[in-house]
Amino acid sequence: MPLSRLFDYAVPEGISVSCGDRVTVPFGARQRLGVVIEVNATSDLPAARLKPISALRDDAPPLPPQWLELMRFLSGYYQRPLGETVIASLPPRLRSVKPLPRKSLLPAEPSTTRFTPRYAPTAAQREAIERVRATLGKFAAFLLDGVTGSGKTEVYLHAIAAVLERGGQAVVLVPEISLTPQLEARFREAFPDTRIALLHSALEDVARTSAWLDAARGAAGIVLGTRLAVLAPLPRLALLVVDEEHDTSFKQQEGLRYSGRDVAVYRAKLAGCPVILGTATPSLETWHNWQAGRYERLPLPERAAAGARLPSVRMLDLRLETARHGLSAKVLEAIGERLKRGEQSLVFINRRGYAPVLACEACGWAAGCARCSTPSASGSGAANRAWCS
Repeated sequence: MPLSRLFDYAVPEGISVSCGDRVTVPFGARQRLGVVIEVNATSDLPAARLKPISALRDDAPPLPPQWLELMRFLSGYYQRPLGETVIASLPPRLRSVKPLPRKSLLPAEPSTTRFTPRYAPTAAQREAIERVRATLGKFAAFLLDGVTGSGKTEVYLHAIAAVLERGGQAVVLVPEISLTPQLEARFREAFPDTRIALLHSALEDVARTSAWLDAARGAAGIVLGTRLAVLAPLPRLALLVVDEEHDTSFKQQEGLRYSGRDVAVYRAKLAGCPVILGTATPSLETWHNWQAGRYERLPLPERAAAGARLPSVRMLDLRLETARHGLSAKVLEAIGERLKRGEQSLVFINRRGYAPVLACEACGWAAGCARCSTPSASGSGAANRAWCS
């Protein structure tokens, strides 16, 4: 295992190290991989007790100062040791003293910035795109608040195209690994000649290391992945995008615990570039930040496809409707009409075989707990429904 704490080592003659270098150092009877955090002329320990660095690793670019500053923020904000934060942010192969595989060391193919949009943006999309373009080169946080089908991805693509034209790099975060292939296909269609680096935990070590190196060397114009992609070093970072920013999957729940969305906002501030938080249902934190004036809201109130309309939504008060097995007569009638026409209906049920409360269908009364505010649970299914006497 690599070092996860801070230790002092001597720099032998013939080796020149700088902050961000990966080095091999003796630790007990073994060799370990470490990262240089500080270079000082003196140490709190006597010089005789300092062991010399064994070797300087030059198989990957040095970690840039801005990346190390991000690690210091993560260490302090999430209360984790700095050494553990730095090491946990590297791919597994870069934490090892073993040499990197030859495949990952091959130079990246050159790429261009040709952009092929799928359709002309709507008026709301154009307004959002122009607003993001106007802030390139400085920090700004945007809440891209668009209904489902409003074309948030198209706004991302046009904003990234402007970044690539300027020679910058963009990071796009998605909450789940399963969403990566679909979004990757859309991005490769829009940017057929641009190198895209995929970063998520399901990749094999060689592929993940190669993608990380492409990002760190600046060869990849677009870095697409889950929350761990926000920790990759990028020398020309110019835009961050967090798709479905409300999703709780952006929170790392083990090891180094962090919120990928919040880290993206802070990293954009460090890099002096805009960050886009896209969603159809903003999280409470993001909505509050917009109301407080920290974020700028870019609304997309309509669907982008020509002629597309939002579905009609009706709410039925079960206190006024007679329900059969949880479904009102109007719902059953509507489903029956669809079946007659050969259409399909999708019914969502929030629970399976268990009702958490004892309630009255006539007046809406629900039994409560005498010790807390939680409704009482009793029995299962229809046994939990009663009539007031």
